[in-house]
Amino acid sequence: YGARLGVPLFSFLDGRAGVAPFIGLGSGARDSVRITQVPVGAGAGYRMALGETRALSFYATATYLWARTTVGDERQSDGLVRAALAADVTVVRNLGLTLGYE
Repeated sequence: YGARLGVPLFSFLDGRAGVAPFIGLGSGARDSVRITQVPVGAGAGYRMALGETRALSFYATATYLWARTTVGDERQSDGLVRAALAADVTVVRNLGLTLGYE
C-alpha cells in the first residue's frame, strides 16, 4: 500500500512554474519481511504550451527517503537523499512521453 500528498507551495511566471513539497508513505510485506518507506521532499517544475493541445514540461525533485526493513523481530532503518530530473511532452491528446533520470 502507499499514499503521497503534494501541496502547491507557490507558482510564478503566470502559473507556468511552481514549487510543491510532498510526503509519502509506502509499505509492503511478504512472509516475515516488511519494508516501510517514507519519502519527504520538494519538486519544482515548468510547463509551456506547444500549440493549443500539446505541452512540454520540465521538473526536478529532491527527496530524503527513510526506510525500515523488518525481518521477524529484527529491524534496520536507514535514510538517503535522492534527486530526479524529468521532462514530459504531449504527443497527442491524452498520450504523452516522459523521459527521466534519478
